[in-house]
Amino acid sequence: MEHRSIRIQRHPIKQFYQVHKALAFVESRREVFEEVLEIVSYMTFFSPTISMDMWSLAPLMMEALADFASDYFPNILVPLDNYVSRGTAHFLPCKEPDYQQSLWKLQRASGSMG
Repeated sequence: MEHRSIRIQRHPIKQFYQVHKALAFVESRREVFEEVLEIVSYMTFFSPTISMDMWSLAPLMMEALADFASDYFPNILVPLDNYVSRGTAHFLPCKEPDYQQSLWKLQRASGSMG
């Protein structure tokens, strides 16, 4: 796993744009959503800090979950945990987008999923 950490640190921008592109068009390509979430999980865990580019993916994941991806709820929990636990200093004070409010909405909606 150390090898992946090194690769992520060398090319984070290139990888971000590939992941962002996949998330932006994932509704039409639902079969790759799980893999995209896995990539986001690795990038938010193994990078020394979570970049602002990676933070911009969080609202897209929440939007997808509310829209069509309720079956992927367990898969989304991993990157969300990384955002909260590894990016707490950004997660707590940020109001645009309001990550805490999004998480509360997710928690309320999770009762109606599945």
